[in-house]
Formats: sequence, C-alpha cells, structure tokens
Amino acid sequence: MPGYVYAIGIEGTALVKIGHARDVAKRLAALQSGLPYRLVVLHQEHVDEPRRVERALHDILRVVRERGEWFELPEIYYPSLFAQGIVSAEKQDGPMPSDLYALGRRIAAARAWHDISQKELAMYADVEQATIARLEKGRQKRPRRSTIASIAEALHVPLAALLNDDTHNPIEFLSVLERIPSMALRPQPPPAPRPRRLKGAAAAHS
Repeated sequence: MPGYVYAIGIEGTALVKIGHARDVAKRLAALQSGLPYRLVVLHQEHVDEPRRVERALHDILRVVRERGEWFELPEIYYPSLFAQGIVSAEKQDGPMPSDLYALGRRIAAARAWHDISQKELAMYADVEQATIARLEKGRQKRPRRSTIASIAEALHVPLAALLNDDTHNPIEFLSVLERIPSMALRPQPPPAPRPRRLKGAAAAHS
C-alpha cells in the first residue's frame, strides 16, 4: 500500500529516525508527545511500498545504527539517501549483480543530488532515457564503459567514484556528492530549425 518513508530528527543532534507512515504529520505528533526535545521532519518520500523502502534504508544505514530505527547521521542530502533506498528496495524483486546494483544506486543518488529527471540526465549524457532507467535498476547487462563515463561526466562525478563498488558504506558516496556543486542549469529548448527554401521559389528568384 502506498505511503511515506521519512527521516525525523532530534533538533540540534545527529540522531535521526527512519520510518514509514501513511501520514507523516500524525506520526511526528505521536512521536513528539511527552518528549522534552523538539523533533523535526528532515525528509519524506511518497513510495508504492514504504515498508520495503524502510527496510532497505535500515540495511543501508546499519553501520550507523544507534538503536532500533534511530541512526546517527551527519548533515547529508536526504533525497540522495532515499534514492539509494528506493533502488535497494527494487533489488528485492529478483537477483541483481551486486556491482550493477551498486552502480545503479549511485547513479540514482547523484541524479537526486542534482535534482534532475532521468530524461534530463539522458539528454546531458547523450544516451537513451531507457538506458538510464535500466542502469538505475541494475538491469542493464554489460553496460559500456563509455556510457558510464558519459553519465559520470554529465553528473560531474568522478568516474572512479561512480564505479567504486563500496556497497557497505553509501554514506561515503554521499560525501563525494557534497563536494560537487549541484546543477543550476536546466535544459534549454533546441534552436528553431531554419526555414527551408523551396526549389521553385529559388528558381523564381534566379
């Protein structure tokens, strides 16, 4: 059933709760009740299967788990973290080579960092949008290195960082993203084609 995955933090600390709910505002109010410190919603995403994405995020963040659903997180860009969680949840649909899965998760995270769509990334990298979609899901068999290099260049991410199979510490890749200026440019409309002169009109002026 569709719902939300969320990150709720204790204000002034690095402690963050990663959970799921149908209504994040109600969940925040329930958690806040009786607590002497202020809780704030840091991020939320509407997804089709929130429980699976929540489990995937917990698995990604297991190295920084404090207790239960609470994690000690530095200041990070949550859309990129949640993008990795969504891709990780899709891996549960079937077998996926770990290196392709990790590559797809990093591409999705970098795309979220720049706040661009798959269509926009495909345009920047000069590849098919379907290729981006398959890569992010880990379904692109034997992706060409030149294709990955084009995507890395479009995302302003070092190719080595995109290919690095560090699946156990995705926080490290988020720190790579934080050193890259987020894209401010948006695709510009293509120039209007020049009007073609008809042969008959050209002959009339000759």
